[in-house]
Amino acid sequence: MVRACTALSNAKAGKQVHGIASVSRLDSDPFVQSSLAHMYVKCSQLKDAGKLLDERLNETWFPGLLGCEWVIWTILILGSQIQWYVFKLGMESNKCVVSTLMDMYGKSGCSSQMSQVFDEMDVSDIGACTALVSGRAFEKQLCG
Repeated sequence: MVRACTALSNAKAGKQVHGIASVSRLDSDPFVQSSLAHMYVKCSQLKDAGKLLDERLNETWFPGLLGCEWVIWTILILGSQIQWYVFKLGMESNKCVVSTLMDMYGKSGCSSQMSQVFDEMDVSDIGACTALVSGRAFEKQLCG
């Protein structure tokens, strides 16, 4: 059911499924936790994803680390590795790849990295501009 909510980007139904999983004590299963976190991220519910990850991290070996900070830190690390790999393969001229990279940074609240990728483009297209505007709007929504 979590997969269906993820595919539909239906956060409301996903939260209901999460509630059912909690009541039935299935939410302690690592697979269920991972699926729920993925669903929350896919539905742009980063605070809920952060709470879920923070609870999991507090139970394991990252006590005191805030989930949202962990998510952003992970995205920055993975994003920079992906960005490096894109440039290593010479795919920086592939507008679809670059726009997707910008979208990833934008949706994670990493606007400076998103802007850097945009600024390094030889020629920007509608996809890159849309990713930039969407990322800025998402940042404004997160930060108020």
